Amino acid sequence: MKAPKSRTEREVTRDIVDYMELERKYRPNRLVAGPVWGKLGNRHAPQHTNPPGYPDWIFSKAGEIDWYMEIKAPGKRPAPLQLAWLEQ
Repeated sequence: MKAPKSRTEREVTRDIVDYMELERKYRPNRLVAGPVWGKLGNRHAPQHTNPPGYPDWIFSKAGEIDWYMEIKAPGKRPAPLQLAWLEQ
């Protein structure tokens, strides 16, 4: 029997964003920190960036606490700098 295929970070992210937006009615905001890798493997720096390690997503809703999320594929862990931002 084949082991189930591990889900990608993109698949996990899509599920979380859909849930937070459609079910919980939060507004998703994708954040950018540091350089970004393009689909062709090229590295570029967006014009507006947050500090390295800053969470990938913020979910907000009027009158409620924002959620800051660093989303990873199953089995992957945030880097120490990412954990430091989330602890703040």
